[in-house]
Amino acid sequence: RIIHEGWQVCDVCNTAVKDIDKHEKKHKAAEKKIERKNNIKNNSTPKKLGPKKKNFPEKLECPTCERTFNGKERKGRSRYTIHVKKHEMENYECGCALKFSSFNERKRHVTTEHMGYFGCGQCHMSYKEEEVFKAHLKFHEQTYVCDKCGYSTKKRFRMKKHDKQMHKTPNTEVAEMS
Repeated sequence: RIIHEGWQVCDVCNTAVKDIDKHEKKHKAAEKKIERKNNIKNNSTPKKLGPKKKNFPEKLECPTCERTFNGKERKGRSRYTIHVKKHEMENYECGCALKFSSFNERKRHVTTEHMGYFGCGQCHMSYKEEEVFKAHLKFHEQTYVCDKCGYSTKKRFRMKKHDKQMHKTPNTEVAEMS
């Protein structure tokens, strides 16, 4: 038998192959398939294949104030994360001699002035990525125009209210113009 340079002969099937490791994996896969078929024939239940479940702790405890959250539920884990971030914001030393009337004002100041976030001048929102911030600004630029009388407003809820009160039409979709 002629074997090309760099090729090897498989011990299992006596075939000349270029990549012996890849070839042996095929044999192992075939063996596993046969084993699974035998398990089904013998009425033994094969191991369930599928995504592994993550083991979350029963309770999550805040390291700052020792408040506990349900770690088994997604909602509890989300609340825990938000809670811990709130403590981080409270304890952040920015060094500015400013007084804030609310936590949200302090948060906006820290994120936009010290953490490099982009803050919207028309509302309280701030964004880490500039692309998302620009998309948000486009939202403020939207104008809603009544197709019946030409009334225009920047707020969708005001247009719905106008349509309902002035034209007596319940829950109609509002035309948007940019």
